Amino acid sequence: MDKADERKEEEKTVTKTLLIASYREKYTDESLLKMKDIIEKERPDRIVILKIIKREPTPEVVEAKIGREEMQDFLDSVLEEKKEKADEYASKLIEMTDEMNPPTEVHLRKGKDVAEEVIKGVRETGADHVVIHTPEKGPLGKLLEGSTGEEIKRDLGEKKIALLS
Repeated sequence: MDKADERKEEEKTVTKTLLIASYREKYTDESLLKMKDIIEKERPDRIVILKIIKREPTPEVVEAKIGREEMQDFLDSVLEEKKEKADEYASKLIEMTDEMNPPTEVHLRKGKDVAEEVIKGVRETGADHVVIHTPEKGPLGKLLEGSTGEEIKRDLGEKKIALLS
């Protein structure tokens, strides 16, 4: 067996994982079409849809003004609402990947920093290719929050990353 055949054989045994991050808003129809094209061209062995819920810190004023039990009830309701939004944002993705061949897993992560959660998700799943969307932020939003996509690209430079709108 020559080197080219060995490489082909090795590629067959390596699981190719495509991770699609879902946060903040839905993917556009145009982005979904691009994603479908990526899946058809790359033919991953598995797809991971990573839903991310951004946890905002509780303001100290809220903690001081209401009791511990009321605060926990409030935080639980906020988390439930964010979970429903995350489900809504990922719904078209899940429909699309269910129609395609590779098995799809759905993971949920919660954290204060979306980029950090995507990076952790990529490392945990061993994803080879990452698809993230770049939600519309104005100049002030980019200045205050930075660019999630750019932060992920800096940290995962060796990975194949697609930024979609």
